Amino acid sequence: MNRLLLVTVPAANLCGTLMVYALVNALLPEHHEFVHVDPLTIVLMAYVVLALASVVVWSRRRADIVWRWLREDRESDAAERERVLR
Repeated sequence: MNRLLLVTVPAANLCGTLMVYALVNALLPEHHEFVHVDPLTIVLMAYVVLALASVVVWSRRRADIVWRWLREDRESDAAERERVLR
């Protein structure tokens, strides 16, 4: 399950980003080519790469809180329950 989320969450974000980018390029009349490389596009692509990397790291850390005590097959303590429910 953890590995599945590690792949599907960034893939879903990337697909959504590509669909929005394609829609914006289709709606803007001054862009006649599909990929218009200007400074804004470069900044957007850098943002997407950094956002996807941070989503992977953040979701992995959040999931490890839960998976740690589930793997050990024990009850969670109060601090672990608090972190999960936060």
